[in-house]
Amino acid sequence: MSKFFLSVIFLVVTSCSLDPVKNEFRIYHQHKKSKKYKLALKSLNKILLKKTTEKHKEKALIEKAYLLFHHTQGFKELIDVYQDLYNLTQVPVKKIDYKLLKVDVYVNKLGELERPIKELNDLKLKYKNVKQIEVQQKLIELYIKKKSYYQASVELKQVLKLSDLPLDKTFALKALQAEVLALDGKENKAIVAYETLIEEHPTKAKFNEVHISLLNLYESENKIKKALKLIGAMKGHYPDKKDYLISKEKRYKELMRNMPGAKGLIR
Repeated sequence: MSKFFLSVIFLVVTSCSLDPVKNEFRIYHQHKKSKKYKLALKSLNKILLKKTTEKHKEKALIEKAYLLFHHTQGFKELIDVYQDLYNLTQVPVKKIDYKLLKVDVYVNKLGELERPIKELNDLKLKYKNVKQIEVQQKLIELYIKKKSYYQASVELKQVLKLSDLPLDKTFALKALQAEVLALDGKENKAIVAYETLIEEHPTKAKFNEVHISLLNLYESENKIKKALKLIGAMKGHYPDKKDYLISKEKRYKELMRNMPGAKGLIR
């Protein structure tokens, strides 16, 4: 090996030894590669205890979050890591991203709803014009999980008033609004909401199964004539549900035939 390459290796080794943070990151990656995740976490904790840059701290916390989520299932500790990331950054968009990740852990890994709902409401008030739609959508999702349909409806009305909503998002939120009305036992209002949505967005509705939701509501409210008419409009738009629609149509015709005052078979 030439003297040149030896000197390069010496400089690399020396630089690592002179920068304890870089050296600890090197050790961390060795442990991670060897799947020694507890030792890898220890290395990251050492970095976080050192006086270092915000960039290095953020990198260490992100790596720690990855290990806790994917390899050690330390979900309670993971919540603290996301809070540390939230506190560390001064960028509002990043703050919201970290808070949303924290909320996901609360809900999907720890099965909690009250605390994440409170945190999202605080976030909504603090950063009114930053990722507002995303924050409120998550809040709506949690209210639905909690079966707080009134609160979900309030949030939906608020977000639908926003002037910068994309068309796709408007459609999805209006469909969700109709679904929430149905879940809340307000079937007739849900029917009107779905009918209005189909009238306003006929093409988009065909590809989002809004008709299926409306059909189920017609059936539950015994609006069989409307259900039959809707099936006629649906034919050709839902080829993957052909057998389902034929079965429904047959059943509805049987119901119509057995209704008081019915005259023969409905064709």
